[in-house]
Amino acid sequence: MAEGTPHEIVGPLVGHMLELAAVPQRTAREVARHLAGVLDVQVFGDRLHLRVVEAGPVMENLPGALANASVHVTHLRPASRRWKMCSPSC
Repeated sequence: MAEGTPHEIVGPLVGHMLELAAVPQRTAREVARHLAGVLDVQVFGDRLHLRVVEAGPVMENLPGALANASVHVTHLRPASRRWKMCSPSC
């Protein structure tokens, strides 16, 4: 169980979430992890969830980086959930 104020608990969840389906997944994960603006990469079955500072720059730069690593992208799109910081009044 997490302890702390609401701000402290959700602080690490700040950002936007992108969903990436790509093959080979392991290579895609490594490329995404090292791209500027990517905060975290998690595997969800055959897809990756990328927590990013801003979606636009990552969606613009990631496809080229993946292509350079011989990764085939099925899709890269915003995930349905957007994380945002809780205000102190939460």
